[in-house]
Amino acid sequence: MVNKVWKYLQMGHTSLIWRDDCFHYSYFIWFEDAVGNPLKIEVPGFSMDNFPPPGIIGKNFYRHLAKMCFPKNADYIRCYELFCVHLSTVPPLLVSQHARHLAAKVWEISGAAESPVDLI
Repeated sequence: MVNKVWKYLQMGHTSLIWRDDCFHYSYFIWFEDAVGNPLKIEVPGFSMDNFPPPGIIGKNFYRHLAKMCFPKNADYIRCYELFCVHLSTVPPLLVSQHARHLAAKVWEISGAAESPVDLI
């Protein structure tokens, strides 16, 4: 799954929903400036061959990703990521709605930003 996400991220895609026999998978990554404004990737189409492993422990992955996508001001960029798994019987529209609701709920609980980003 991670390799699939990396492949599309390298092409500049920041949201992805796909299905196999049992599950729907959805992945969203977005970037914000210091005041919570959403940002579009400035430099799509980069190689992730020398990236550190992703994850909360490997925060260097997200710092490196920000430097690749925003070479001029990476130090002021926040990166957020959401990966969801739903049963394949759940319609794709409901999967995307649930992801939006989940992201909004995380913001509400954490107070990280004034308003949640529309993921799709």
